[in-house]
Amino acid sequence: MTDTPDEVPVIHTITSNDTLDGLSDHFYGTPLLGYLIKEKTERDKNVTIDPRKLRPGDSLIIPGHSKDANKQYWRNQVRLMFRNRKVFHVSSQFQGTDEILFQSPVLIPPMPESVFGYKNVFTSGGLCHKLEGITQKMFENDDFIFEWKQDPEKAKKASDLDAKITIKANNVWKMGDTQRSDLRKSFIEFCSEIERLESGGIIIPGGAAILTLLVADALPSTFDEMLFFRYGFNHGFGPASTPYVDLHPGMRLRIEYSANQNIGVGSGLNGPVGSGQFLYTIGRDRDQNITFDNFLGSISAPSIPFASPHGSVSGSLIDLHAADNARRHFRLFYPSQMSSPDQISEFGASQNVTLIGAKSLEELGNATDTYVKTGDVDASGSILGFTLRGRSIIVPEIEVSVTRQIGRQTDLSSRYVPLGTTARQLMDSIVPNWHPDVLLSNRAVSLNRLSSLENGLPEYRQVQFHLVPGQDFDQNVIDLPLAMGDLLNVNLTAH
Repeated sequence: MTDTPDEVPVIHTITSNDTLDGLSDHFYGTPLLGYLIKEKTERDKNVTIDPRKLRPGDSLIIPGHSKDANKQYWRNQVRLMFRNRKVFHVSSQFQGTDEILFQSPVLIPPMPESVFGYKNVFTSGGLCHKLEGITQKMFENDDFIFEWKQDPEKAKKASDLDAKITIKANNVWKMGDTQRSDLRKSFIEFCSEIERLESGGIIIPGGAAILTLLVADALPSTFDEMLFFRYGFNHGFGPASTPYVDLHPGMRLRIEYSANQNIGVGSGLNGPVGSGQFLYTIGRDRDQNITFDNFLGSISAPSIPFASPHGSVSGSLIDLHAADNARRHFRLFYPSQMSSPDQISEFGASQNVTLIGAKSLEELGNATDTYVKTGDVDASGSILGFTLRGRSIIVPEIEVSVTRQIGRQTDLSSRYVPLGTTARQLMDSIVPNWHPDVLLSNRAVSLNRLSSLENGLPEYRQVQFHLVPGQDFDQNVIDLPLAMGDLLNVNLTAH
């Protein structure tokens, strides 16, 4: 939920010693946001400001600042980020550089080289595969730049080049609905372009997935956006939308199969019934195609005569590993309507969980548009579609770890949880009858998340939960969705 400011803007009258950097430092605690004062004043007053020639007596509009100390969001956010740049922060509210207040929690990633309102730049080595046909800048859109840190013409071998990614300060720090939507579109375009570079041999096999996760890891995001950037997860709320999620290596699929039962004409027992639960672990092969079982993905695939050349009803795991069914991407779609539990169920894609495979993100995007509009699979090109028999359901799961220290005993375990599980829900399963404010403030519970932004090596960073100054504990901050690899630490005393 977003809200625009309803306060009278703060006006500052320029004195002889004022500079934009100095005013930024005074109002926000950092000299880096002077350009936002300039942009706000120019936009609202329709004037042009020369930062080197501020005229005493003229006025400047100070965005994101309030005379109420509890509403100085920008200053509090900057202080929060500077306090510890190397951890994740969850802020219970967040005001963007467009002065729109998002009144729900926002996840702010580690930012060793960045700050609120500013661009973020990071590099990653070992991703260049060949020097032929590359230029310094490979791709740019409204929010992202992908280029090589070194001059390719001076490089002697591919390993001499480091990938350099810039996240512009265009939409990433704004909280308006239009700006967040534009950021999503730019992210999708970035991922598609990076994939094309890998397909063309510019980036090493698997490099596109590495860069995509690095960028997703570096974006300040709402809780829903975090799941979208990492897993392509769309909840399906709102008009002209449908739930879907992308499959990623390391996920596990829990499939609840059902079968149609027919006792006799007119019997009240006719209809779909549960027929068992099966677990499939998602992996990838050397060609970066998704596998549903690493063993089946490593052997010669059998030929299966499907009713359609682009897939059909999937009865078991082997159907997904049939000859010519290897795809780089698979996306799970959930229907808006399913058949009645007391009737023989339909087999079409419109009323059943459907799995769509594609060789590229561009193809997958087009197939998604078709499914959302028609409820059916686009059977053109290399698109592959499977529906599950009956009213079967697929639940994607991710692996997280839990460390429990009770007195002197320490136990480390891992578990799979459904995608979308929150920190609160994981704590509920471990520490019953708990009070979040007490546990977090006494450091009895802490959450850690993997990040590779600083040096390319995955390492655990603490997730710190923050509240609005002067307000009571907001339990919404602990509804942070878990990510693959998260580590929850529980430290309790024993008497």
